[in-house]
Amino acid sequence: EQAVMFEDSASGQLLARYGYLAVLAGTMLEGETIVLVAGFLAHQGYLSIPWIIVFAVIGSSISDQGLFFLSRFKGMKFLARFPEARRKVAAMAARMRERPVALSAFALLFRFLYGFRNIAPLFLGMSGIPTLHFVLLNALGAVIWAVCFSLAGYFFAAGLSSVMGTLARYEMAIAADFADRVLFMVQ
Repeated sequence: EQAVMFEDSASGQLLARYGYLAVLAGTMLEGETIVLVAGFLAHQGYLSIPWIIVFAVIGSSISDQGLFFLSRFKGMKFLARFPEARRKVAAMAARMRERPVALSAFALLFRFLYGFRNIAPLFLGMSGIPTLHFVLLNALGAVIWAVCFSLAGYFFAAGLSSVMGTLARYEMAIAADFADRVLFMVQ
């Protein structure tokens, strides 16, 4: 009964209307929290895991590709203003090029390293990694990341449900928080 009430509420209607757009927009930034909450809400029947994954992959990939290309074409020019930083980035990029497996692993897995999500594509753009190589690793990394975090949210909700019986008394607050985040992003 409470779930029906939520679906009829303004928050429930916002979630139904903008939930996937929130996943898309949220994953263009950091996104872990958005994808975890979306997975949680999928367990409650408000969103669909496959669509969460699709929108998370698209948002994450677009953001990272944009930062990569910005850095590839403008990064060293920007760093010219900061000679010490430019020297350090160039030295690190040279070391990474000597270790192509490490560079590839970093391009694939940087999403899982807290604090690296937005800086890694900038570094990779200046690293000399071949563009197609980055595009493919970035897409694969986005898929792995989206699946892991959406399923983590889903299974966290499943675990809570099995321990606590039902999440009905919590789901409205969680869904309302998610809807508030959607409202904040679309305004």
